Parts: sequence; structure tokens; C-alpha cells
Amino acid sequence: MESRESSWIEQAQRGDAGAFDRLVQANEGQVLRAIGGILGRCPEVYDVYQDSLVSAFTKLPSFRQESTFSTWLTRIAVNRALNQRRKTRNARQDPLEYADHIPGSEQDASGAMEQSELRRSTERALESLSERERAVFVLKHTHGYKLREIGSMLGCAEGTVKNYLFRATRKLRVVLEPAYREL
Repeated sequence: MESRESSWIEQAQRGDAGAFDRLVQANEGQVLRAIGGILGRCPEVYDVYQDSLVSAFTKLPSFRQESTFSTWLTRIAVNRALNQRRKTRNARQDPLEYADHIPGSEQDASGAMEQSELRRSTERALESLSERERAVFVLKHTHGYKLREIGSMLGCAEGTVKNYLFRATRKLRVVLEPAYREL
């Protein structure tokens, strides 16, 4: 896959829109889930996604393949999502309203009510985190990025990422423990 990705990147950097489209399609679900994890599944997810793609396309000639395209595109999207979150921080949104529209968020029919309640509890708990804590937690536990990669995406040291992750985990444990006891 890496050589194919490198080939697509080189083609896209030479102006091949089809190659860029293939790169985007290969990463669409992951990037949308990262944005949704930071914004809380709101209508702005797709706007931020589109802005991220425009930015990536514009910056593509400067992409040096020091990381994977996926990491690079996700970094752009995460930064856009964090900026959007800052803009709408005080606006109240229903974080679950758009859950079924994000690829990879399909729900199994059995246990849907229980899953829905767990999602609501988890979303409320995630809302209690700072922007950076939430971003680190989502990128690590939802997407499986390494701490070094997350640091690169967020522009901070690996030790700082560890600190955000520790604080996020501690806060989530306090908030979610009572909800999970009830189930």
C-alpha cells in the first residue's frame, strides 16, 4: 500500500486530481471520525472536512512524505476541527444528532438503546475535557495513533501528549464510572 500511496501522492502533486481523489477516498472515514470526535458530531463536521480537503489540496505540493498521507491529512483536519470548536465553544449543539451520518458509526440493531445511552454518557464526558485533552484521547483511542504522531499533528512534544492523555483518562474515569455502574 505504501508504494501505491507514494505513487498517488506524486501523481497528485503533478496535478492529477484523480490521484488526489483516490488518496482522499482511502482516508475519508478515518478523517470524518476524527473531526466528529473533536466536534461532537455536529453539522459542522462536513464543513470542516471540506475545508480540510481544500487546504490539503492547496498544500499538497509542499507535502514531503515524512509521514503517511493519512497522518498529514488528519493533522490538517484536527487543526481545522479544533479551530471550529473554539469558534462555536459557547454554542449549544446536540452532539448525537448527526451520529448516523458519519462513516464507521453504524449501530447494531440489538442493544441500540443501551448503546445510545452509553454514547450519550461518553459524549457528555468528552465534553468535560479541554480541546487538547479531547483531541488526544480521540486520536489515541479511536484512531490508534501513536503518541509521537499525535504530537506531530497537534504541534506539541510527546511528553505533553502523554500529560493530556493522562488528564483526559482521569477525568473520563471520574465522569463515566457512575454511568457504567448503572448498566
